[in-house]
Amino acid sequence: MLYCHFRDPVNQDIREAVVAGLSTPDILSKIYAKYGEMLRTEPVAVGLGRRLGNAFRCSPLGLVIAPFVVKRWRANQARRRNGLHSCQTG
Repeated sequence: MLYCHFRDPVNQDIREAVVAGLSTPDILSKIYAKYGEMLRTEPVAVGLGRRLGNAFRCSPLGLVIAPFVVKRWRANQARRRNGLHSCQTG
């Protein structure tokens, strides 16, 4: 947070919480509540962190489906070159 305009207010809030005798988890929950969850330095297991994990789990499914999509796309391209629309058969 070097030269960050955000640093001073956050540091002041942390100092006040330390002087008040709050524990580290309490201080962090107070800061997250005030400034939002985007302050975390590690991914969380909910929200975007979970959705990103789902994307990686679904990637193998995409690898299975992709050849069929490419094959259909190429067939449609060939039909268009031959003067047929994709809704026509021939």
